[in-house]
Amino acid sequence: MNNREGLAEPAANGRKNALIEMKGIEKVYQMGKMQVHALREVSLTVQYGDFFAVRGASGSGKSTLLSIIGCLDRPTSGSFRLDGEEVESLSDKRLAHIRNHRIGFIFQTFNLLPRMSALENVLMPLMYGNRERNDRKKLAVNALKAVGLRNRIDHHPSELSGGEQQRVAIARALVTEPSVILADEPTGNLDSNTGKEILDILTGLHAKRRTLILITHDAGVASCAERTLWLEDGELREELIAYS
Repeated sequence: MNNREGLAEPAANGRKNALIEMKGIEKVYQMGKMQVHALREVSLTVQYGDFFAVRGASGSGKSTLLSIIGCLDRPTSGSFRLDGEEVESLSDKRLAHIRNHRIGFIFQTFNLLPRMSALENVLMPLMYGNRERNDRKKLAVNALKAVGLRNRIDHHPSELSGGEQQRVAIARALVTEPSVILADEPTGNLDSNTGKEILDILTGLHAKRRTLILITHDAGVASCAERTLWLEDGELREELIAYS
């Protein structure tokens, strides 16, 4: 079933598995003779349609957790299942496929290619699939419409405001119809009003049953999520369910 912007809604009903199941996740980096524990015994379950915020100070392990969930890094130990699939045993090729097709990334710095138009930037993730060229363009245009940029598709990043660039990044994250969207400080480079507009878009995506995980240090930003997790020194110390 499609929503009014033309993007397919995720099929959350009838799932037997949680989308994300992490048990006892450890991540240790070797720094010379010293070991740095970025994550310590982290366990987390995310169901389809959940909207989580993960808070914590700089160095708490937020980005490491996001990298592991996004299949950009592997845990040192522990179990991580994505939609019932054991991630830690997968090949690099399979992980790349998962990143491209099942995970949408939104970054603080937008990460747009400056020589490409908004449309071309959104098309990029579709270039690695088997979709027909006309289908790819239709999906990309629909994704840009969904974030209010139908009239800006031919503009390059330098011709767009910061908020518009982040909207392009959100459209790029949406275009492959991923299982989960990971947003790393998505309002960090924006003023408060523009940041609120971006959070409104994310909240709207959640209302359409998208699964989102938001990394932030800002309590105000986290308040748009259904649930907030707190990371401290690599440990998931407490879970706050203060927002509803």
